[in-house]
Amino acid sequence: MTTDESALLAAYDEQLREAAEFAGAHEVTRHGPLWWGLFGHGGFCSYRDLAGAEGEEVDALIAATVTHFRDDTPVGEFEWKTRGHDTPADLGERLVAHGLVAEDRETVMIGEARLLAVEVTLPDGIVVRRAGVGGDLYDDVRRASQMQESVFGKGRGSDPDELSSNLALRPELGGLWVAEADGEVVSAGRLTVVEGTEFA
Repeated sequence: MTTDESALLAAYDEQLREAAEFAGAHEVTRHGPLWWGLFGHGGFCSYRDLAGAEGEEVDALIAATVTHFRDDTPVGEFEWKTRGHDTPADLGERLVAHGLVAEDRETVMIGEARLLAVEVTLPDGIVVRRAGVGGDLYDDVRRASQMQESVFGKGRGSDPDELSSNLALRPELGGLWVAEADGEVVSAGRLTVVEGTEFA
């Protein structure tokens, strides 16, 4: 994998947007350049690019998305996923003008996984293990999700039923690790291999 920023962004756009984002969706609908999906946590809208749409065309895509999730689905809320390198530059402002609320900025991090495979000295009293190894998979996933929600807010943790089922059915495609102190989950990390891509 290259370290050139533009090549990395191009690989991200090509391999991790659209179909890869909707692999776990219960339902997917296409609308022009947009992909709309239903997940256990709510609705989701994404795209690779907006096909050069600007101004009123973008407003029409946003309005159609709001109408779709409001009128055609049972979800109470949805996320329109934006990336900093997306166009048009005023997309965020247009989303807010249609009643959407901006969340905190997120960062895409891309690098070689082999650089992370190093020995780590853990603090005293901390045990790191793969969920389901030395404990019950569902219970480990549930406790990790509760910890994430206590830190990041309600609805920010993984759905324990969905994640534990996925981990049990396809363990080769990823895993969840928990860090415990006195039996309490204090941190968790997940690796999900994206089939057919260079990414996890």
